[in-house]
Amino acid sequence: FRMTMARFSALVLVLGVKSASAGEFMKVQWDTPTTEPTRNGKGQTIIGGGMPFGNGETTVLAFPLVNAVSPPSPCSDPSKFVGGFCPFGHYIGCHDSSCQILTKGSTENLCKSTDSYGCALEAAATCNAKKSAGCGAFSVRNTNPPGVYQLFRIGDATTNPKPDTDWVFFIDPTLAPSAFSLHNGLSFMVGMQTAMASDTSLMKLGMVSISTTPSIISGNLSSFSQSLDLQTATMTVAAQNPIGSISLSVFVDAGSNSIIVSGNSSVAVAFEVVVQSLHPATNFTYGGGFGGTRPLSGPDEFETSPPLLPNTVRVAHRNEDSDSPAAFNETLTQQGLDVLIPLLQSSDRWRHRQFGMIQSGENLGRTSPSTLKSIAPGRTFALLVSTHSNQTETAAEWHMQMSQRHEHDRLRSAVCVQSHVDWWAAFWNRSHIVVTSETDGDEETLTK
Repeated sequence: FRMTMARFSALVLVLGVKSASAGEFMKVQWDTPTTEPTRNGKGQTIIGGGMPFGNGETTVLAFPLVNAVSPPSPCSDPSKFVGGFCPFGHYIGCHDSSCQILTKGSTENLCKSTDSYGCALEAAATCNAKKSAGCGAFSVRNTNPPGVYQLFRIGDATTNPKPDTDWVFFIDPTLAPSAFSLHNGLSFMVGMQTAMASDTSLMKLGMVSISTTPSIISGNLSSFSQSLDLQTATMTVAAQNPIGSISLSVFVDAGSNSIIVSGNSSVAVAFEVVVQSLHPATNFTYGGGFGGTRPLSGPDEFETSPPLLPNTVRVAHRNEDSDSPAAFNETLTQQGLDVLIPLLQSSDRWRHRQFGMIQSGENLGRTSPSTLKSIAPGRTFALLVSTHSNQTETAAEWHMQMSQRHEHDRLRSAVCVQSHVDWWAAFWNRSHIVVTSETDGDEETLTK
């Protein structure tokens, strides 16, 4: 999805209005769900029902999904597939700019192999068997994280491999997140103003999605509301269907880089939290703002080994020296000052910067590197998401800082709700606009 906010354009955040009707400006509420995805004026796919809020450093765009339709496997129709991921058991035929080989048969795109690497090899063999004389050979290489294999086209020299223009990756779902998808429930995209790539571009930390089994935010809803309380910067989604009712609230703590989610259900349900990267699972280019239009970056990484903290999900992104361009060093090189690079590294605010988030919750156990699930069904829900961005000499140092921050956030979670409310109350008490008028109706017109 292109993460823009069509429906939210109707929301105006004011610095408080001291008038008889001030209360009506302190909450934005929608009583009907937005069908996602929506489309903007250019026909682009967007999230139209998102509500943004944050604390100045950590930001959230939160939105509910009602009656979401899970997309089919990208390999189910190879003739329409361009780029993405193939889950275990499938592959598509090569579809390259220099040789249009397309596998359209319903059985040709099924793997006989029992592992993702074997599946990728089958795809390469199929491409090579069907390729024309002018098409280069296809091969397979391992990428990062483990369990992901990329189909690529060998160039004129085997030492200069070129990615297949479809960017096809074969994933072992037990080791890496599957293709991006969202389910019925509450989702929020997380960002940080200090999460900057090597070329200074801002990068998102990821998408967090909360769903229940059985699903309540779905089906024939008898009631629904989505509201943003401006007095506390808290978004709440409430829904009821024949199964029961549920309410989920989320806010970014004003005093720390932590996101607090709480919920209550009228019936016992199993909660599931899925964290997804918003970036490709291998080295990728993107539309940056410094040193060219397509800088190169490494992928986000999930904690695939036993977690440093039990029952947590962690995703992080680190700026490496192999990224191109590195903003600080590139600037010095362009100015003919590359001899000063070793002496000025302490002034580089992007080199070795690492950013990410970690999440854990009450009665939630880790079932995969990207998923938390209820240990037992329940009627209450609590999730804590801690974010962190810093420059460290090593990734291990950053992960230790991240663990310490999350433990600190857990210890203060019991008091953070009240301190958060108190901070916002103080903000509104000192930040307001006094609206007066001698003519009836002018005040209402002005404030609207």
